[in-house]
Amino acid sequence: MNYVWVRGEEEACSQLVAWSKRLPTVYTFSTQWRFKAIPLTLRNRESCGLFHVHQARGITLSVWQSSAISHYIGLEEGLYFLTAAVLGLTKWQALRRNPLLREEDLIRDSIDSCLFARRLFIEEYALLLEHPRVCRYCRHFFESLCSRQEIDALDTIIAYAAAQNTPQRYASIPA
Repeated sequence: MNYVWVRGEEEACSQLVAWSKRLPTVYTFSTQWRFKAIPLTLRNRESCGLFHVHQARGITLSVWQSSAISHYIGLEEGLYFLTAAVLGLTKWQALRRNPLLREEDLIRDSIDSCLFARRLFIEEYALLLEHPRVCRYCRHFFESLCSRQEIDALDTIIAYAAAQNTPQRYASIPA
């Protein structure tokens, strides 16, 4: 079991932890610190990405515009946070398991609709999450570095998010 210490924006932390209890994954999310827990920080500030990983600092998740984005894609905010958290945790586990990798090695510039492809604007993730998927390249890469349970957690959350989302057609994301 991987323990994840969730900290930062209080409301967002509560929503993520509550949603994590609905779906079985290899991760246990809590706002209480625990020895060797993976740090996950939720920040409400503009960022060029949905999440960032760092070997020592853990995962930082942007909750900036999360209400508008989750409304646009038709997901509850807690599920949106949980989906982003599991994506970040998958990258972090890969970094942790291969000491030769650096954070910048996991940046993938691509025009495809893979959830791991870097986007310049956080609003672009709304489009990716309308039909969430992981491309074959990323799937192979992460399967080689992550445990079967971690890949299953990734698959579970993506499938659940895909089944739950009801995109608000022709809605705009407020600036």
